[in-house]
Amino acid sequence: MTAWLSAVHAEHEIDMVVANAGVSEATCGTRNDPARAARVVLPINITGVMNTVVPLIDAFKTRGSGQIVIVSSLASFGPLTGSSSYSASKSAIKVWGEALRTELACFGVNVNVVCPGFVRSPMTAVNKFPMPGLIGMDEAVRCIRAGLVADLPVIAFPSSTYCLAELMSALPATARDAAARFGILPGAYFYRKKPRASRGSAATAGAASGKTD
Repeated sequence: MTAWLSAVHAEHEIDMVVANAGVSEATCGTRNDPARAARVVLPINITGVMNTVVPLIDAFKTRGSGQIVIVSSLASFGPLTGSSSYSASKSAIKVWGEALRTELACFGVNVNVVCPGFVRSPMTAVNKFPMPGLIGMDEAVRCIRAGLVADLPVIAFPSSTYCLAELMSALPATARDAAARFGILPGAYFYRKKPRASRGSAATAGAASGKTD
């Protein structure tokens, strides 16, 4: 990736790079396997973005201009139950992008982090759950373009889902957990309570251990 980007930049100077690497538990078939999801989702979503951005940082700094656009997600504002690896990966690149913005500003390089909510696409088409604030691709493009023109540090949309994500991130962990259990927060529809042992299985376990009431 470094060699290819360097070659392209040498022939046609790159003014803007948009880095977006995104697979979720659903799209890579690991929804019910958190351990496998972590091994698959995290490297793709984090390393994929870094491999696209890092080769151009020095070139942009030397030239004194350039724009880096990192595509994160509203999932980066707080953990989504059932999408732990996706949330973690998007949180990592959001924080990295925000930090890069402050580090590269003095070199004349702009960095923007895009945090979309649910957008109609092949990726969201596989979701089998309600998607609050779902918008079309054209509307998402308009939001991103307007945010880039205004040079917003974080371009988050749609506003309704963004406000909910901000609320979720502001809650203490204990309150967020309680809200998820009652189906209040995004992603709560994935929540699964531990199965209760039936009386028969409890009696069998007691007998096997030699314990009786």
